[in-house]
Amino acid sequence: MSYSFKYVKEKGISSEKDYPYTGKSQRCANTTQPKWSIDSYRGDSKGCDFLLNAITNGPVSVAVDATNFYSYKEGIFNKCGNSPNSGALVVGVTDAYWLIKMSFGSSFGDKGYVRIASGNTCAVCEIVSYPIV
Repeated sequence: MSYSFKYVKEKGISSEKDYPYTGKSQRCANTTQPKWSIDSYRGDSKGCDFLLNAITNGPVSVAVDATNFYSYKEGIFNKCGNSPNSGALVVGVTDAYWLIKMSFGSSFGDKGYVRIASGNTCAVCEIVSYPIV
C-alpha cells in the first residue's frame, strides 16, 4: 500500500470519471494529466493504537489475513489467522469491531464489508498506512 501512496505522491492519480476502467488489454489512450495528489503518507506502521488514531481522520489502508473470509456473511468475524495477505480499507470502528471494506465486490459478506472483532484480529493492526493531503 505504501508503494501506491508513494506513486500518487510523485506522479498523481486520475479519478475514475476522468480515466474509467475498461476491463480489456489495450494501449493507453488517455493522455490527460492526473488531477489528484497527496502531500505525504504514513506507511507500514504497526499497532492498534496507531490504527485507532488514524481512523479518526478518515479511512485507513490495512493488510489483513483474509484466508477464511469466504465464509463471512454477517456478524462479527474472528475466525482468521495472523498472516496479512490481502489489502483492505478500515472505514469505521466501535468498541466491538473494525468495519472493513473489501475489494471483493458487493456480493461479498455484508454488501462488500466485513466486521472483524476489535483488537488485532486477522492481523488488522500489523500493516497500517494512509495518505496525508
